[in-house]
Amino acid sequence: MDPVYLVILVGSIILVAVLSYFDNVIKKRKRERYLLEAQPKIDKAIAEIDTDRLIEYLQFEETYEIAGNALKEIGQPAVEPLFTVLQDPLFSPVRGNGKPIWIIIQDPNLVSLVHAQAKYCSLVRAQVTFILGEIGGHRAVEALIYVLRNPRTRAKAPAQFASDEEAVCRIVAAGALGEIGDSDAIESLFETAIQDPDSNVRVIAACALFKLGDPHALDALVESLQPNLMDLAWPYRAVGVSVLGAIGDSKVIPLLIDHLAYWRDDVQRAATEALAGMGEPAFEALMALANSEEKLRIYAFYALGKMGNLRALPELERLAREDKNRAIRRAAKIAAEAIQQNQKAT
Repeated sequence: MDPVYLVILVGSIILVAVLSYFDNVIKKRKRERYLLEAQPKIDKAIAEIDTDRLIEYLQFEETYEIAGNALKEIGQPAVEPLFTVLQDPLFSPVRGNGKPIWIIIQDPNLVSLVHAQAKYCSLVRAQVTFILGEIGGHRAVEALIYVLRNPRTRAKAPAQFASDEEAVCRIVAAGALGEIGDSDAIESLFETAIQDPDSNVRVIAACALFKLGDPHALDALVESLQPNLMDLAWPYRAVGVSVLGAIGDSKVIPLLIDHLAYWRDDVQRAATEALAGMGEPAFEALMALANSEEKLRIYAFYALGKMGNLRALPELERLAREDKNRAIRRAAKIAAEAIQQNQKAT
């Protein structure tokens, strides 16, 4: 490359980096200045239990977290004003530049993390739903049921998370109802689990039914987790797969095995944990995968290792020595060592 062009290229990269740095610094200082000016007004609203003013501050990126925490601290007196927001068809502001802010579910084994998605969502209605779920109580349950039974469609959200931004509100409401544990929500959750137009919402409603001990949860989950449902986001699929494992019914083993070949590691791990936790009913199905495609074999071996069944040891040790595929040999060796360590521990 011509030295002159190289110098220009490097100089351009440095210039862009410097401009980006100063832009971030300016934005940060503007946020800090706004928050400094707003803080006395927020403190006054908290002292006076001015829920309307605090709800107003939910709409701004700099203040929504402080306002949300204050509304949760106020508790039951804040429920009615928050419910009013959800009932207002004209109230649907989106914070900041209008682009949804998403977080990823880090632990698919905990349904409680589902409704935490709204904590950093730019859709203010979703955060209102989240706060109601945190407060709890009979009136909050009524508000959350209202969200499930009054679906609205708004701007499209990223396809990998939900079909529309309002679907996020219903996901949050369903997860919160499962956490609160009020049996009054069972009917609405069941209807949502089989009828909601968004498959992500259906999965979380079915998970909430499971947490409430409803026997319909299994069939609703199986229907919602079919591998051919491409609109189902992987975080909610991972949650649903984990709950299937917790239910422990042997009829879901083929569906769990299908998810061992899913494209996301998070879902594959959830299926592995679920199959390992099912123990003996899943053993033969996992052993039958010993000669299938590479990905299925590897995750089947990991599940067998976690399961700790000694009957798998001879075959795993043979594959660790003889299989032509290096990745398979390594996975079989790890699984065999896990079984041996488990036996020593017991």
